Amino acid sequence: MVISLPVPNFTSDRQLIFSGESINFTDASYNNPTSWLWTFPGGTPSSSTLRNPANIRYNIPGIYSVTLQASNPFGTNSFTKENHINVISLISCPFTWHTSIKATDAGNVKDSLKFGMSPQGTDILDTCLGESIIPPCSSCWCFRLQICTFK
Repeated sequence: MVISLPVPNFTSDRQLIFSGESINFTDASYNNPTSWLWTFPGGTPSSSTLRNPANIRYNIPGIYSVTLQASNPFGTNSFTKENHINVISLISCPFTWHTSIKATDAGNVKDSLKFGMSPQGTDILDTCLGESIIPPCSSCWCFRLQICTFK
C-alpha cells in the first residue's frame, strides 16, 4: 500500500491589488486532499476552510504571505507562498464623476478606459488593463492609473 500525503499548492487570480480589493484563490494540491485550511494574514477573512476561497479582501497596503494546509486520511502538509500578495495604496482624487465615458475592449472584458470631468472641473482618466496570461508571462495584472489635473 502506498501512503500519499497531500502536497499543497495553489494559485491566485491576482498578486498585485489596490487596498480594498479582493483576490480569489484556487487549490492546486496533489494526492486528493479532503480538507483545507488557508491563512491570509492581513486579509478579510483571515482564514478559510473552503477548497477555493473567494473574495479575500486586503484593506491595508503591504506585502503578505499566504499559507495552505491540506489534509487527507494519510496526514497533513502545509505550503506558504512568501510575499505572495502586494497591496498598494490607491491615490484618489477628491471628486465624484459628473460626466464620464467608459470604453471597453471587446477582446478582453477586463480592459477599460474611463474618462470624464468632476463637478469641480477636474479632468480624470482611469485605465485598467487586465490582459490574459500569454507565455512566457506567468501572471495577469490589472493596473489602474488615475490622473488628476486641476483647472
